[in-house]
Amino acid sequence: RFCLEYNPCSVSTYPLDESPLASGTEVRPHSLPWHVSIQYEEQHLCSGTLIDDQHVLTAASCFQSNLIHIPYSVAIDAHYL
Repeated sequence: RFCLEYNPCSVSTYPLDESPLASGTEVRPHSLPWHVSIQYEEQHLCSGTLIDDQHVLTAASCFQSNLIHIPYSVAIDAHYL
């Protein structure tokens, strides 16, 4: 599985009441291993969450229906975008 390299798997290094995601501040590099960048031509478009080793969950608003077949990529373990 994708999360075996992280110990413990899928556990944030932040206390729940200090989440930098809710406050809009920068997180510590590599502290949210399930968080990914959905990209087109190496440019960040949207964020997503790994739900297993082959699937990413993201918002439908990240994609336009007429552009669904363009070659998107997913950057895992990226910090500075």
